[in-house]
Order: sequence, then structure tokens, then C-alpha cells
Amino acid sequence: MKKLDIGKKPLISQIIFMCVYFYYVYHLQKNKCECIDSNRNHLIQKLYMLQLILMLVITYSNFNINLYMILLTLNVVVTLYIIFNIRKFIVYIEKNDCECSQTFVKTIIKYCNIFNIIIIFYLLIEIIYNVLIFINMKIHN
Repeated sequence: MKKLDIGKKPLISQIIFMCVYFYYVYHLQKNKCECIDSNRNHLIQKLYMLQLILMLVITYSNFNINLYMILLTLNVVVTLYIIFNIRKFIVYIEKNDCECSQTFVKTIIKYCNIFNIIIIFYLLIEIIYNVLIFINMKIHN
């Protein structure tokens, strides 16, 4: 069965989002900002690395549709978990009302989170599309 090619756009956008997030955290640490949740930050960094690996495998590997669907679904779950944790990270910073965290980059991260939700819908559509194709092939065989 031919799978829908998601292309490199989600991979490139995730790399950009990771860079923006890491830059923001670097900026906070460089300015010795005490209002970050370091446990959540470490979790987000690990999740981003997992997501990067998943996206590289999905984008550049050629495997059967079943494994492809499993990896794509896992990527959606990881992305949702990243979105949730970044939101909690930003809320924690805003709750502490630190001046050192008030940068334009924080606003960009909020918009990146919204864009990530759009990517999730895109990936969900692909998953549904592939499942319908798979079901259709089973019916006609």
C-alpha cells in the first residue's frame, strides 16, 4: 500500500521550534533567571529529542505501512505531550512574574505551540487517510 508522503515540512518546522525553545531557555539561563521549572525544561528537551528521532525515521525511512502508522501515531502523542508541557512551562514562568522571562521569544514560543496544534491535525488527517486506504484494500481483496 502506498503511504501519503508527509514530506520534510513537519521535520523542518519542528527543528525550528526546537531551536526557538532552546534559545529561550539558553537566554533565561544566561541571565540567571530563577523562575524556570528546570524539571519540566529537562522533560521538554528529552521529548524534543525523541520527536526529532521519530520525525527523522518517519521522513527518511521506507518501511511498511503498519510500522509507519505506529510511528506517526507515536509522533502525534509525543507532540501533544510537548505542547502540554511547553504550555505548563510558560504558565509557571508567568505565574512567577519574572522580568527576566519577559521576551519576544516567549511570545514566539506561544505561537509555535499553536502551529504545533495545526501540525497535529495535519498528521491526524494523514493517519485517518492511511487507515481508510488500508480498510478499502482489505475490503476489495
